[in-house]
Amino acid sequence: MHFDRKNVASGIVTAAVCFCLALNFYLNLTPNSFAPNLLRQLQDRDGLFRELANIDRLYYEIPPDQNVFLSFEDFPLENEAFVELVCYRSHYAAYPHKVFTSAPGTVINRGRDILHAPFAPNEDWLDQQRVSRIVTFAQKADGQIAVSETDRHLR
Repeated sequence: MHFDRKNVASGIVTAAVCFCLALNFYLNLTPNSFAPNLLRQLQDRDGLFRELANIDRLYYEIPPDQNVFLSFEDFPLENEAFVELVCYRSHYAAYPHKVFTSAPGTVINRGRDILHAPFAPNEDWLDQQRVSRIVTFAQKADGQIAVSETDRHLR
């Protein structure tokens, strides 16, 4: 059996880079970020899939060419991971419809970006964006989370 040194060296470097990236990802997880919470939920697959299915149901039967506005009320920064999960899953579940969460021009990379940039659009803005459904997640004083969805008619 003959090994080409260049291919072996390339394979070893690729494996080392992949290992370092995976190790870096694992060691740099912050407690309230999306990744560790998702990993914990993946261990409880039934719970995760039930939660995702509940989010998905909010976006069933959106009329063609109409969109959704998603908002979060009274969420502390400690629930950033939940906000990220809901936001990312909402975009996925609603596709090809758009899901708006913040004012135009706001950069959203993490849940904290949404929590730090609350947006209460007026009726004209909602009509211009063709928003026919408003989904609101609100955290109550006892920590429970309530979800409401409101369908609206475009003018």
